[in-house]
Amino acid sequence: MVLKRKFIQWKERVGYDLYITTSNGKSSFVKWSIEELDETSKITITIYPYIYNQGYKIFNWIPFNLFVKPNLKKYLISVLCGLKYYLDHSKQVKKNQFGQHPWFSL
Repeated sequence: MVLKRKFIQWKERVGYDLYITTSNGKSSFVKWSIEELDETSKITITIYPYIYNQGYKIFNWIPFNLFVKPNLKKYLISVLCGLKYYLDHSKQVKKNQFGQHPWFSL
């Protein structure tokens, strides 16, 4: 699967919005927000997956909660671990350094 990212808004030190589109043209909306606190920052990632935004939501609830949501959570934990590693060590994160993922690892 090939995913394309289209950034639609970028606000320096605030966050960004983008669409992630699959090769068959289905798009998910993703919003990253950064909130500066006293001596740290808070990152909020909001995802609107296309699989949950098509058809009847009641029919999508089971596959979304049993398959999509846990896999997204696993992926986002890896992403945030990579971000923390980069901030702590000023070193580039290696491929799959924080685990492989069936959607995003080759």
